[in-house]
Amino acid sequence: MAYFKAMFFIMLFYSLMFSVLFSLEQLMNKPSNTNQTMDVEVLALKFKEGFNLVFLTNYIYWLVITFLTILFLFIRDKFGPIPFVNFLKGKYLRPKREERIFMFMDLKSSTAIAERLGEERYFNFLNDTFSIATPGILVTQGEIYQYVGDEIVISWLINNGLIEQIVSAAIMK
Repeated sequence: MAYFKAMFFIMLFYSLMFSVLFSLEQLMNKPSNTNQTMDVEVLALKFKEGFNLVFLTNYIYWLVITFLTILFLFIRDKFGPIPFVNFLKGKYLRPKREERIFMFMDLKSSTAIAERLGEERYFNFLNDTFSIATPGILVTQGEIYQYVGDEIVISWLINNGLIEQIVSAAIMK
């Protein structure tokens, strides 16, 4: 939802800037009562044509770039950074066998907590809990497979998981 708000305000900003600059350009090109030489009029006409074309192409270019950037970030956040990069690399085109470590992180007494907090506060509680857990999972090169209710299904490649365990054990000693 935040991306749509950002996209709306950026496009609104671009449109306002376009209308302001277009209005200024129209004011600059109003005929004046003073006598001007032919060279100045020709230069003004060339400037007007060039300004309209350059400004309009720049406006459209940056509007498209902004739209694509926000769309890219939205899709990346929807799928997660690691699966999205793997998808772009084509990792999922051909299946391959992997040995993985799985962990199922489930909240204890979540039904009692949900009844005590109510629907909206419980939903916010789950979002906060998952937001706190996610960076730790990603730092250890874990992949979040899915969120199921109050549970997170996490997996690590067996080599990455074992290396992390060895490093953690060495640091704790």
